[in-house]
Amino acid sequence: MGLLKGLLGARNLLLVIFVPLLLLPLPVLHPSSEAACAYVLIVTAVYWVSEAVPLGAAALVPAFLYPFFGVLRSSEVRPFVAQLPAQVPPGPVKGAQAPPIRIHPALPLSTCDPGQNREPSLGTEPIITWKDFQKTMPWEIVILVGGGYALASGSKSSGLSTWIGHQMLSLSGLPPWAVTLLACILVSIVTEFVSNPATITIFLPILCSLSETLHINPLYTLIPVTMCISFAVMLPVGNPPNAIVFSYGHCQIKDMVKAGLGVNVIGLVIVMVAINTWGVSLFHLDTYPAWAKVSNITDQA
Repeated sequence: MGLLKGLLGARNLLLVIFVPLLLLPLPVLHPSSEAACAYVLIVTAVYWVSEAVPLGAAALVPAFLYPFFGVLRSSEVRPFVAQLPAQVPPGPVKGAQAPPIRIHPALPLSTCDPGQNREPSLGTEPIITWKDFQKTMPWEIVILVGGGYALASGSKSSGLSTWIGHQMLSLSGLPPWAVTLLACILVSIVTEFVSNPATITIFLPILCSLSETLHINPLYTLIPVTMCISFAVMLPVGNPPNAIVFSYGHCQIKDMVKAGLGVNVIGLVIVMVAINTWGVSLFHLDTYPAWAKVSNITDQA
């Protein structure tokens, strides 16, 4: 019993040490940029979900490991850290803004004499002091958002996202509804770490080719997958509103994962039911449209 308590007490330390070691065979046995990027992505995700280290520290993992494994150069990772203030969502820093001040229009006219030539005064106290700004600025969330952008850039540059997308071509032997369901589940997971435009750019062309192979209406897969790409609600890095909610400190990562997982499941069920009921009648998804054959004719020409 005492040993179990000791292990639980050292949980965070054990996760920090053993998670990278246990996953190390992935980039060692498969020396490729895709495997290295997957290694960094999984380690960072485990640190985020378990909160073994502060979120800001976990978000810096790609900044150190990407150059180490050669996924991205240091000069390519640096902008995500050096330009962090431009990436912070405006919500968390509203507390640092000055309160509204009502000034009568006659006040500046009575105090400013345009006829006098005086040097500007630089000794007055600012409306917002640096000390006040430091108290209200969510630096951890700023670094978290920057780390999310770095992960997305590495996934795209290394080819990991493209590799994941091409693995979907092996689903051609499944029924159309199963292909759509698995594709929706996959993109809802990927979009937690990769930006929506990048996810759409990678997956939609592959799904179009898969639809041609299965000889089904491409809209049957494209519509639900496009909707599920917006289901990034489980992690603070998923989208700026998540980061704003998390910055107030009233919830932990595990709370967001629990709530977000339920939202994802409900949304996935609604999308699948809708596309297989009124979606079929509205978009005529039970037929293979003539416009879907144009790409095949063009390719053969």
